[in-house]
Amino acid sequence: MIRVTACLALLCVLLSAPTTSSAQSAAGPTQSINGNPFGLLLGWFNAEYERKVNDSVAVVVGGSYWDADGDKEAYINGDVMVRYFPQQRALRGFYVGTKVGLTRTESARTRFGIGVDAGYQWTLGPDGRFFLATGFGLKRLFGATDQWYAPDVVPTFRIVNVGIAF
Repeated sequence: MIRVTACLALLCVLLSAPTTSSAQSAAGPTQSINGNPFGLLLGWFNAEYERKVNDSVAVVVGGSYWDADGDKEAYINGDVMVRYFPQQRALRGFYVGTKVGLTRTESARTRFGIGVDAGYQWTLGPDGRFFLATGFGLKRLFGATDQWYAPDVVPTFRIVNVGIAF
């Protein structure tokens, strides 16, 4: 519980931090809200809120839900992520990142996890308001489970997220 509280406190601090506004800063949106509209057809939902901290770093709060067979034993995930953009255009281009959060897998307890991911994001249109992203990662889960077959490592996907940048 202490870890969850610490993560939420860190998130509040990062989200309340002002974004960079110097003349040398890359212009464009500083936040995005996005999700996977195609996953809804398969019973999979994921959404993210991302905020630029400076030209190279963005913080993200995201979650996903998937109930493949409708038996109420779903995959549920919530993460706080930090993404690093080496080309110094946060919210656009290639990123690598870390994540911490809670995950519940089929027939298992909710467990704490840490992970890494990588992906690519685009802001399109004349004002860069149309947001498109893809990515992949892995998350290591810690703690006891109710089932012997509960996974300790789970993949995380951003197949095609679509949203708005502002």
